[in-house]
Amino acid sequence: MVLTNYHVVAPFFDSDDGAVFVLDNSAGFPRSMNAVIAVDARLDLALLYVRGITSTPATLALSPPRQLESVTALGFPAAADEIFGRVRESVSATSGQVTAVDLGPVGAFGPIELILHTATVNPGNSGGPLFNACGEIVGINTLRADPGETSNAFVASAVTEIASFLESYGVQPAVSDVVCSAQAGSVNAQSCEYDGAPLTAAIESRSLQSLEPLLAGIPETCGATLNQAWLARRSIAHDAVTMFLAMGGTWRLPDQRCSERISLDLSGSAVWGAAGERAQFERFISAVDGAVTTQTVFPEEEHPSTYRYSLSGDRLKIENLSSNTTWEMERCTG
Repeated sequence: MVLTNYHVVAPFFDSDDGAVFVLDNSAGFPRSMNAVIAVDARLDLALLYVRGITSTPATLALSPPRQLESVTALGFPAAADEIFGRVRESVSATSGQVTAVDLGPVGAFGPIELILHTATVNPGNSGGPLFNACGEIVGINTLRADPGETSNAFVASAVTEIASFLESYGVQPAVSDVVCSAQAGSVNAQSCEYDGAPLTAAIESRSLQSLEPLLAGIPETCGATLNQAWLARRSIAHDAVTMFLAMGGTWRLPDQRCSERISLDLSGSAVWGAAGERAQFERFISAVDGAVTTQTVFPEEEHPSTYRYSLSGDRLKIENLSSNTTWEMERCTG
């Protein structure tokens, strides 16, 4: 399987003229795509099936890179083909630093976690990996910050979104179990000064909403604490995706027809819900005791609503914790 950007393969969905090829380094020649397994336009990600590839899968980083960390972008920019006068089958590489990691929009439907960096990417680099100093994937390069201008700012979707996207389609990626800075041996436990009590409380509550604001504040000298925090973040996100896989699909109230249903699906670290003409995205904020809690990110609200989803037998219980409203839903079949 091969991961790339949705916008790379989207033009070929409705066309009989084009084809998607993937360079197989293990064989030394390109292979054609056999099938599209999954796409997510909101995350700008696509998962492809390419028969015969035997290359060793890349490892995903446990955490996104921090500001000013070194990163390397790989890809096949069209500019290189133009300069050398042929379609090159060898990858191009650029290096740079991380400028920022934060939530931001790629499309119209709410924020995702993005990496802003200075490793130059150009048309043709889309869908290529962004690696950290440990050789792990931290992102998938998606776009230039300002495509119409000369810019030294480039955008990649973060590894946290990538891992959840893959897991939501039943793919279990290889994920490092150590934060890169700890692997690199740049941490000294004796110099670690950090009050871990709030972190411990956040981990015990299984709350991403409590844990994520603390991650950036953990000093790089505290390698063991960094690993503990990011392993917990990974575990909570994994549990949220796993729980919600059983909750996805179409549901109706007991007095509704299935034509009036609510559709629920996963979009990386978010839930996509649709009822009639209304669409809503909610990000995971906790996963505990068989229940997944989310908060609305699209459409934007002055006071975002918080929801809790849980299964009770063959029924789905949806609680709007902001308005104290509860719905008991039945699954639509057939």
